[in-house]
Formats: sequence, C-alpha cells, structure tokens
Amino acid sequence: MNKYRIDLSNYSIIMKNQNQGNFSVVYKIKDKKTGDYFAAKVGNEIDDIICLAKEIKVYLNVQYPTILKFKGFSLTDFEPK
Repeated sequence: MNKYRIDLSNYSIIMKNQNQGNFSVVYKIKDKKTGDYFAAKVGNEIDDIICLAKEIKVYLNVQYPTILKFKGFSLTDFEPK
C-alpha cells in the first residue's frame, strides 16, 4: 500500500465540491508539477485503517472507462485540524 501513498503538499486545491456527502468532501485538485487535475475524496471523520484499506482495494480493482482511476491516498487532510 505504501506505493500508493501521496504527499498532498504536491497538489493545490482548485475547487471544493459544494454537494458534499455525510461522510466525505470531494475536491478538484491540481498536481503542482505536471498540471494534471484529479478528484480528491476526503473523509469527514477519521476512518479506521481497515475501512480505508477496503475502500482502496475496491478502487484498485475497478477498471471502467467512466470511473476515475485511483491515484493514491494520504493519511492527512488538506486542512490541518
């Protein structure tokens, strides 16, 4: 799983989704080096590691043209709490 860990300081927030759910917020972010855009899902509450690992496993196994590809994860948030 460590190969999928990313450093959020390498990305800048472009837009916060105004239609956030009960459990997460989605951001449009930009890679500062490449200029590529991504969607970043951030949990509202601290999820336990087992739930996070299960969700990552689902993302890694889903391959479909209309579903965003999984880039990585971070155990930190964009905004310090």
